[in-house]
Amino acid sequence: MERDGVSYLEIHVNGDPSDPRIDDIGGDLTPEWGMHLVDVSVAMGDLVDLVGTQAEAYAAP
Repeated sequence: MERDGVSYLEIHVNGDPSDPRIDDIGGDLTPEWGMHLVDVSVAMGDLVDLVGTQAEAYAAP
């Protein structure tokens, strides 16, 4: 996400009141900390995929 010249990770939960699964993501300690305890885990899958794509492009003849 980018706003006012600053790029940042934004996490949003689309809670469904009729769904029995929990809608809260643990790790939000205080407003100052935000989701810093879990933000790397949230983005990790995308980062691993990106590194794999870049490695393939680098190794290509």
